[in-house]
Amino acid sequence: GEGGSGVVSSGTLTVSVASDSPASTTYMDRQARAEFLYVNLVNNSAGDVVVDSMAVERGGLALDADFASISVFEGSVTGSQVGLNKTFNSDHRATVGDDITVAAGTTKKLVITGNMAAAVNAGNAPKLGLYSMSLKGDATLSASLPIWGNIMTLNTSVVIAAVTVAEGSSNPSADGTPKVGDTNV
Repeated sequence: GEGGSGVVSSGTLTVSVASDSPASTTYMDRQARAEFLYVNLVNNSAGDVVVDSMAVERGGLALDADFASISVFEGSVTGSQVGLNKTFNSDHRATVGDDITVAAGTTKKLVITGNMAAAVNAGNAPKLGLYSMSLKGDATLSASLPIWGNIMTLNTSVVIAAVTVAEGSSNPSADGTPKVGDTNV
């Protein structure tokens, strides 16, 4: 079958939790790209396989409101982001619809992250999972979905960082156009 841009998508894509998926940890208010789950997409076929879309689900003892959005990256959180940040629907799922090509004979890692809300609920314990995935063309999916990441804990008493920029005492307020070399201005 044909993929969206003339790419033939055939073969079998095996999807599983990566062995280095994040262990349980604590995330805070406003934390961006909090890593919840690593997924390996393995294509041992002779042809490329194109992922058409995937759904990420929020589970655990938590609220959708603990997340400002979710995002998916290729390789690492400094890799290419797949599509835009997405928010959860009423089923606690977010759909990422941008194509991901897994070349023949390769493995591609996806990193599923949460962008935490400005005010998470202390003590909540969310997890993110790959709920579903659809492929283009004649490609077939080999996976036991959903695949879940570990449960993470939310904390509101730790602040990541804050910066305040203000006019300092050395600011040249009397002479708005001091010249290089002027002193006591």
